[in-house]
Amino acid sequence: MDNFEKQKAVLQQRISVIEELQRNRTGGQQLLDAIANTVGRTDTLWLTSVDRKGDSLSLNGSAGSIDAVANTSRNLNGLDIFNKWN
Repeated sequence: MDNFEKQKAVLQQRISVIEELQRNRTGGQQLLDAIANTVGRTDTLWLTSVDRKGDSLSLNGSAGSIDAVANTSRNLNGLDIFNKWN
């Protein structure tokens, strides 16, 4: 039985690590989908790069007007996905 208990402890530790990783996962695909859907609704705004470091997100690109930038920024700030980071 001692060998069984050791194997059980090792497996339980692995499960704990996997569960912790899943809890800390931040949904990169969901984030990209939200950005794409928001930016895609703006005809005069084009992203050239998206960079995420921790809780910081940097978007770089071009826009046909300052209104396009302001509207996109407002729409992105209103997305629920960003509330998950706080």
